[in-house]
Amino acid sequence: MTLYKQLLGYTCIMLLCLSIGLWLGELTRTRNFLRDQLASHAQDTATSLGLSLSRLADATDIAAMESMVSALFDRGFYHRIQLRDLDNHLLVDRTTEIAVKGVPAWFVSLLPLEAPQAEALIMHGWRQTGTAIVQSHPGYAYTTLWQSALAVSLFFTGTLVVVALVGALGLRRLLRPLGEIEAQAVALGDRHFHILPTLPRTRELRRVVIAMNRATERLRAMFHEQAAIADELMQRAYQDSLTTLGNRRFLEAQIQSKVTSKTTECEGAFLLAQIQGLNQLNQRQGYEAGDALIKETAEIIRQACNDVAEPIMARLGGGDFALLLLNISPSEAQVIGDAIMELHNLTETGRDYGLVCGGVAFRS
Repeated sequence: MTLYKQLLGYTCIMLLCLSIGLWLGELTRTRNFLRDQLASHAQDTATSLGLSLSRLADATDIAAMESMVSALFDRGFYHRIQLRDLDNHLLVDRTTEIAVKGVPAWFVSLLPLEAPQAEALIMHGWRQTGTAIVQSHPGYAYTTLWQSALAVSLFFTGTLVVVALVGALGLRRLLRPLGEIEAQAVALGDRHFHILPTLPRTRELRRVVIAMNRATERLRAMFHEQAAIADELMQRAYQDSLTTLGNRRFLEAQIQSKVTSKTTECEGAFLLAQIQGLNQLNQRQGYEAGDALIKETAEIIRQACNDVAEPIMARLGGGDFALLLLNISPSEAQVIGDAIMELHNLTETGRDYGLVCGGVAFRS
């Protein structure tokens, strides 16, 4: 599981636990409030009923008492209303079953709400003549509590969804640098050195990005340094340092690659050129003069091959040069050889130190 999903899951679980706790706390406060309201209502009704029955102090007009009790009881807010005399004899009794409609049974058992009972004395002057007992009906309280629970549940559900969505977007944005760091690490494996330009605001992620950028810069510098060393070694291995033409190893590799290992038909010409009297020049005028003649001859060979596609030129050593020409006819090769000889003879040194050039055409 990804870090994003784990963090989002833990956040949702914490929000769910918090919502359940707040939901239960809100319902408990609402239940306590309704219970106090029922008790207050029962006490007010009992007191009012006691005052209303004070004129029936002799407790003989039972019909009038029942009429007054029924007027209150039929409103449906009471579970029981009783009138008793001083000897605790029951004079009037109106009772109904506690049936809660429209509220699930599990909710009633989850949040029990006791029906409060209140008593009030029936007085005649300073003399007590009886007792009025009123017990409220919890049905309306359960209905109110159930509606409140639904409203609170809807509110917390909506809040949880909104917070989860906002949290998901926030976490995705917060963890976006991790994906960029991963892509940067994968690019390093492919020798692509990407530097993350934007630093995240989170301190820990900022440090990681800065460390990855520094490591990428160091690896890039090391790679370029090693590449430069490899190029230099390659040039030393396959390039003549004096003329910058290919050397004998380079020529052999080109012949192996372009002629010997070819599976299709290949034709061309192979020319050899040699400077005459190079050793005498070195002895008379020094090696610097000999090197200058060698460089001049290499430049003549390049000039003669300007119009040739991909000529393979190499210095074999001393004053010996080789020229491999692919996809060229013998007559064209003869023209190039003659051009090399002519250009060499036009130079001042070339008139004193000649150039021998020969070649052979091939087809493989």
